[in-house]
Amino acid sequence: MTAVLYFKDGSSYAVTNYWLADGKLHYLTSYGGENAVDQKDLDLQKTVDENAAQGLTFTLRPGPVVSGGAVVVPQ
Repeated sequence: MTAVLYFKDGSSYAVTNYWLADGKLHYLTSYGGENAVDQKDLDLQKTVDENAAQGLTFTLRPGPVVSGGAVVVPQ
């Protein structure tokens, strides 16, 4: 299932993968783009609430999820 990230500026993005690294939220969009923004720009509560309404638990991770569901933590 695709998660949606909601930002404080009102924008939102459907993402296939997301993780935190060095205070930045990195994400891969459903259309294949990759980006990183300051963690403070994410509207975390709205992101959690809206994804929960769709049956998805949103959890910030320390690394991207790879095939098989494992989280890779950058060294």
